[in-house]
Amino acid sequence: MKESAWSFTREKHNDTYPLINPANIDHSSHRVFITGASKAIGRAIALSYAKAGAKVIGVCARSDISNLEKEIKDAAKQSGKQVPEVFAESLDITDRKAVEAAAKSFGEKYGHLDILINNAGYLPAYALHGDFDPDDWWQGWEVNVKGTFLVTRSFLPLLFKSPTKTLINLCSSTAFHPASGCSGYCLTKFVNIRTTELLVNDYGDKGLLSYAVHPGAIVSDMSLKLPEVIQHYLMDTDELPADTIVWLTAERREWLAGRYVDATWDMEEFMSMKELVVDKELLKIRLTVPE
Repeated sequence: MKESAWSFTREKHNDTYPLINPANIDHSSHRVFITGASKAIGRAIALSYAKAGAKVIGVCARSDISNLEKEIKDAAKQSGKQVPEVFAESLDITDRKAVEAAAKSFGEKYGHLDILINNAGYLPAYALHGDFDPDDWWQGWEVNVKGTFLVTRSFLPLLFKSPTKTLINLCSSTAFHPASGCSGYCLTKFVNIRTTELLVNDYGDKGLLSYAVHPGAIVSDMSLKLPEVIQHYLMDTDELPADTIVWLTAERREWLAGRYVDATWDMEEFMSMKELVVDKELLKIRLTVPE
């Protein structure tokens, strides 16, 4: 990944900032579903949508989410917004039947889905390619690729019933930076980014918008698996990607469809670069060869 991609905007952020404050954003008509919502980024996304007044907030995770409904409703109250209906499911996104059942249940209760956030992920332990535990390495593909596919596949019909039709795939800048030891993770994130573009190719004529969002360098249970030398660089807050995603999805941004976005970029500056991004076909995976 070129240095210019890290610093695509001159101003960068490690924490939330006034422009993306969810209290100033209106999601009052939106139904949202977030995977991997029990902690860290996923939890922060759910709370941020609550602060923005989302009508329905669906959350799922394999781990305990019993306290999340109260946290979501409290966040909405504290922000002075409507208290959302909360759809909470204990869900393994690699289980096809369970995912299909969750989508069916959500559809029966709420009719459609406006915004889908594919946040759930798995980080295999770092190792040289020949030293990986094959089961651990493959679990990254099971969760990050298969699980994301199953959720997207099952919830797409509900998205198509919405005028918003927006999908976010959480990805990682490591997809463009083949550092030693991370093949179990960075390859799956590369797939997530490419899939984001393919979804627009498949369903753009139906109005689907999908963005691949790098959340920043976040401390989480998952990131504790990273080598210690990398953990020193984990300085971004959960609220930064959460509030960025809530801001990005508050309106349809057709020009961003299928593209990569870094949550640490300054969004006001980034929006001013729309013409450059579109004209140069930037922020998509491409093979560059000499002309």
